Parts: sequence; C-alpha cells; structure tokens
Amino acid sequence: MIVIVAPEEDFHALAVRDALARAGRDDVFWMDLERAFENLSLEWEAGAAGAKWTVTSRADSSRLDPQKITSIYWRRIVREHTSPLLRMPVSGILDQYEIFSSLRWLLEALPAHLFPLGHPHFQNRAENKHRQTEFAIQCGFRIPASFHSNEPAALRRFISAQHEVALKALRMPGVIQDGSESETRHIFCRSFAPKFLLDKLQSVERTQLFCQEAVKRACDLRVMVFPKEIIAAEIDTSGLAGNNLDWREDTLNRAHRIVSLPEGFQSQLREFLRLMDLKAGYFDFAVPADGPPVFFECNTNAQWLWIEQLTGHPIGEAIARALIQPA
Repeated sequence: MIVIVAPEEDFHALAVRDALARAGRDDVFWMDLERAFENLSLEWEAGAAGAKWTVTSRADSSRLDPQKITSIYWRRIVREHTSPLLRMPVSGILDQYEIFSSLRWLLEALPAHLFPLGHPHFQNRAENKHRQTEFAIQCGFRIPASFHSNEPAALRRFISAQHEVALKALRMPGVIQDGSESETRHIFCRSFAPKFLLDKLQSVERTQLFCQEAVKRACDLRVMVFPKEIIAAEIDTSGLAGNNLDWREDTLNRAHRIVSLPEGFQSQLREFLRLMDLKAGYFDFAVPADGPPVFFECNTNAQWLWIEQLTGHPIGEAIARALIQPA
C-alpha cells in the first residue's frame, strides 16, 4: 500500500495519485493530517505484547495497516505555515491537535526506507541554508559571494565590494503582515545598487541582511533529482522587470523547456544529496553567460506541477515510479 500525506486539495499530490492510478495502483491511502480528526479513525494500542495501530477512512471505510505500507509520499502536513496545529493549540482544537500529533508521530516512526523521496526528519534538517552552502562548495558547485550579518559596519564592507547586491530571505518564503496570522506575503529576491544600501545602512544601529552578489543570467535551472532519474527545466529569466531577480512572481508567463545535463553535473547533484542525507532534491541554479551554473539552494520538497503543465513532461509519473519501485 502506498500512503500519500497531503491536504486533500494539494494539486501536486493529486497529480501523483493520478499517475499511480494510471500505473495500475489502486492501493493508495490518502492521509490529510490536518483534517484527520474528522475524516480518519485511529486505533493505537500498546501493552506487554507490543504496540499496533490502524487507520480507517470514514468516507469509504478503507483501512490502512502499517504492516502493508510499501512507500510513503510525504508531501506536506498542513495547508499553511500559520496552521494552529504547528504551535501551542487553543482549547477548542485540542482533540484535533492530539490526533494530528499522534498520526504524525506514528508515520515518522516508520523505517526510513518506506520514504523513497525522503523521510521528513532528514528533509527538515536539510533546509539549513548554511549547511547547504558548505556542501555545495564541497561538491564543486559555483556559488555567489554571500554574506549574512546583523552588524551594519560588516554589511557595508561586503556591499561596498559588489557591483550589484541581491537581497533575499534566509529562512522563510513569507511573513505575517500587520499582525494578522491568516495573511502572508512572499519575500522575493531583489537586486540593489551598493550606494542605495550603503545610504540606508548609515542611519541604522542594528539590522540584519542576507546578501549575495547579483548574478547576471539569461535563464535559471530548476533541477529535480529523484532516486533513479533527473529532470531539469530551463526557465527564461531574460526581461525580469526592474530590480527583480526572482521568476516566481510571473512563472507561468516565462518560457520553460526540459534540458539534459552533463554527466559530471549529475554526479555533483547526487553527491550533494548524499552529503545532505537526502533521497531527492529540487535545485535552483542560475546560468550565467560564462562559466558553470551558480548554485542558489536545494529545496527538499518543492513545487513542480507548473513545470509539468508548461512543458508536458510527466514529473508526476517520475514520482509515482519512485513510490512503486523504491531504490
């Protein structure tokens, strides 16, 4: 049995479920942990003879026996970063919180080999961007000059040495606006002239910035590395408006094409995953006019469906193959 862990309306997980169905697999059990209290029935029992548990769908009475699980696609456990299930709960959702936590722990306690695209513990640890940078250098990837500090004088030294500076968020892709916990906005990467930033830094005693040299390029690469195959999409970044360095704001309006990668580059990608204890990764690179691609980051569980839709390349089928035939 193949388990999908995702909100029931997650388009990426739905695409993988459809790909599994086309491959003849009808033994898929969907677990929406955020709505498990209403939609799933959990029975867990422990005693001197050991522990055992089962989950039953209230909708169709299908039953999940953990002994019969062959693979798990851990897509995501909540719909939004602001989910109340990710923090100390209010009393009104305590039952929902307890079932959510119990199911999450039970799944995370299963053997790592049942997660062919990565166990959530390893995925979470691999989000460390400083660790990613160290291993990228170790693998021989070209990286942009980068600097992170909360000391204005140190920031001024780095910025003064650049022709153009890219600013980005180090940790989170979104922030809560105006104290509202239901609204987030994305922080996209922008470039700035050094003089502009130096003038701003003159008037502050303390701040923090994650800075990189701005990489001039005509395209980026989103590279999806799975256990048995690699899919690379080239994304046109020419004509980015103003000081925008980020293609995510108007991705669907940009040209995408599937490209092949040199074997040496593929080996570097695999070595990076090995060092990071990952089974799969979603890499972002810039492709400058001269020299090798420039490493930005490796996402552990990123979005990909828009690439399938724009290029017609069956990425969902590749994920389904990894779940059906784990490495």
